[in-house]
Amino acid sequence: MLTYQRNAGTMVERFLKRQLIRSLWFCLGRKNLVRLGRFLTNESRLDVPNDSETNGERMVIERVLTEIAPQKATVFDVGANVGGWARTTIAKAQELGTEVCVHTFEPCRDTFDALTRNLRQDVASGRALLNNIAMSSTVGTRRFYSFGANVGINSFYPTNGVQYQRIEDVETQTIDAYCSKGGVPRLHFVKVDTEGHDIEVLHGARGMIEAKRVDVIQFEYNFRWISSRRYLKDAFDYLVPLGYSIGKVTPLGIEFYSEWSPELETFREANFLAVGEALKDAFPRIEWWND
Repeated sequence: MLTYQRNAGTMVERFLKRQLIRSLWFCLGRKNLVRLGRFLTNESRLDVPNDSETNGERMVIERVLTEIAPQKATVFDVGANVGGWARTTIAKAQELGTEVCVHTFEPCRDTFDALTRNLRQDVASGRALLNNIAMSSTVGTRRFYSFGANVGINSFYPTNGVQYQRIEDVETQTIDAYCSKGGVPRLHFVKVDTEGHDIEVLHGARGMIEAKRVDVIQFEYNFRWISSRRYLKDAFDYLVPLGYSIGKVTPLGIEFYSEWSPELETFREANFLAVGEALKDAFPRIEWWND
């Protein structure tokens, strides 16, 4: 009897769902129904536009400067573009009355010129160091594809059918080698935004990470990871065994995950945070909808 009731309830539920979808399809049309579904999905998952003013990045910067390194923070900005994120970090440190030194890395020559102009005063004051190189998993050179100066989607990975303004060979360095050569003992915050190359950058920091000398890592995840044949799962497989917890940066806090799930593999643009277990409480947290 119970089995019959469950089956009957399931049949009624399916019928009502079909009727609802058919009604919406008729009223909105398929294209608008898809748009509505995408909107509701993005809003419920907190997949918001990648704007540092509203997406939670400012909160992360502030918490690093107040909770992780309240005296002086050493920060790496890998994929610095024209310096917007670096300037935000430096301005926040000045507002809080703390010291910070942001090491920036930007391989595109034309974009690096703009970065130099934008951070000239910060370089003079010692709050910024500029490097016209790319961070990767190896030291050497690599082909770099550029849409033009100051374009935020220049990368190591070509897009089929796209005409690039410039294709150049750029110097690659690793975080481990850079820190060893420059005498950088600890990284309080590493921000990586390299259009699909993020995992390679983090592999180049394995020595620092294994020595527990990298406190907080923020990396961008988006559809460009497809071109590099990488998945968010790769970040979990690499960082979790080394003692990090991974969560998505949202306007409401960090959505930490106990483990990787296929539900996370959306290739929707978002920033993810990797922190040691002891540092998770430095950030406001929000429960994952799937828990």
